Amino acid sequence: MSADPLAAIEAAAAALAGHSDPTVRQVGAWLWTFPAGLLDALGADNGRTIARRDDLLRQTRLPARRLAQQLAHYRGTAWARDRFATSCPYSTGDLRAVLWGILKIRDRDIGKRQIERILRRPGASNVAAGRAKRSP
Repeated sequence: MSADPLAAIEAAAAALAGHSDPTVRQVGAWLWTFPAGLLDALGADNGRTIARRDDLLRQTRLPARRLAQQLAHYRGTAWARDRFATSCPYSTGDLRAVLWGILKIRDRDIGKRQIERILRRPGASNVAAGRAKRSP
């Protein structure tokens, strides 16, 4: 078994995405949603997964309302096609690349109030930087 459950799910989903049987491809598409029950069964640290998603949300540097709108728009349009990509179809620096990463971790809508709460909390990178500043 892969040491990283998320990588194992991605590998399995990618392998199934090109299968000739549409039902098998549908199973692959379901795997891309990173189902919570499967994450639990594989021993994935869901807190680490959510922290990674939250860091991506912060990375956009957009206000919560705009970020919620952009995420909902992307999820309702290009995500239907992009969700099956095994690697990000967008260039680094493109907002859609970050949105793709967010939805690959957890394919769920995130409302403005939830994004506001996430943006107020310090991220993993912010916490590490704060610890580094306090060190003599």
